[in-house]
Amino acid sequence: MDRKNELLLRVYIILISFIVFAGVISWKMIDISIVKGDKWKAKNASKFLKWKPMKAQRGDIYSEDGIRMMVSSIEFFEIRMDPVSSSDEVFSSNIYQLCVGLSKILSTKTANEWRNTIEGARNAYNNSQKKGTRNILIAKKIDDEKFRALKELPLFNLGQHEGGFIVNRFFSRKKPYHELASRTIGLYREKNMVGLERSYDKALRGSTKKELMRFIPPDLWIPMKEPTSYEFKRGKDLITSIDVDIQDVVHHELTNGMTENNAKDGVVIVMEVKTGYIKAISNLNFHNGEINEIMNKAVVERIEPGSTFKAATALALLEKGISPEKKVKINKGKKKFHNLWMYDSNYPSDVNITDFKESFSKSSNVGIATLANEVFNSKKGKK
Repeated sequence: MDRKNELLLRVYIILISFIVFAGVISWKMIDISIVKGDKWKAKNASKFLKWKPMKAQRGDIYSEDGIRMMVSSIEFFEIRMDPVSSSDEVFSSNIYQLCVGLSKILSTKTANEWRNTIEGARNAYNNSQKKGTRNILIAKKIDDEKFRALKELPLFNLGQHEGGFIVNRFFSRKKPYHELASRTIGLYREKNMVGLERSYDKALRGSTKKELMRFIPPDLWIPMKEPTSYEFKRGKDLITSIDVDIQDVVHHELTNGMTENNAKDGVVIVMEVKTGYIKAISNLNFHNGEINEIMNKAVVERIEPGSTFKAATALALLEKGISPEKKVKINKGKKKFHNLWMYDSNYPSDVNITDFKESFSKSSNVGIATLANEVFNSKKGKK
């Protein structure tokens, strides 16, 4: 083989090797793209699809009779429309009847005004030179009756993906008796709930499911399915011990009493002695010229009923023959019983030694407790 042919052969071998090497590299890259394709798709989809929690209807709160509602959940709907989801043929054959129906049901715009709004948004979106939208507000806070009527209209009856019918479902808490036991019943909100709404939230709120939401620019998330197609376990109802009739009397009499006496605050609790059930509870506050329930003072500002216990203890001491003049050491209103310190409300006072009568009249925790401990904590007293 001459020199020239040998060089040609080497060049040929080098070219073949390069082609094979390049082929291996390209197949590797294709293989990588196939393997990781789903990953990149999922990453991109996460920008436009998201799972969000969807709440069930909250349970109602009733008075003691289980009939009269103190608070209930009112369901309402927000309707929006994606004007470009339908094909041209479907859209053009249904838009007129849709707009006539919207005008009759909602009475907010004429049929021509609805048509101009919807067609204008559709045309603008399809024309890249103009700013359009896939999110037209049709109605806010409509009831179930109007929702069902809208759902049957031409185009909307094709659903979300073919007809552009977007449904958002909400619940609002309503108190039929307004201010009656309002603070005790409580407030339902995302943060800092109060009252029975907070204490029994787990039972009242029912089940929560996640729904797949689709993003529509610039800032709207809509469900992939209609919310009404989900089955939820509704929250449990709560029956309280509140008697609406007694509560009504208490509320209005307390209001009158505060007005007559120019009082800043007023609290009334009515308890059934036999059972301990609270039949009525009112906490009124005079603020900015009005009387309202702002804070449940009967619960929030509760303290030990020390004076009540002192009366019962004093009677027991008198029955044991303890003289009202019996001396007792109170150490300026501070004393340790077992491993806990007890204080008088006016600690530190300038009194070290007082008597039974004075301890009771001044409501001394330390004085009455010391006498009770001496008399009843002895072996004879315990027996």
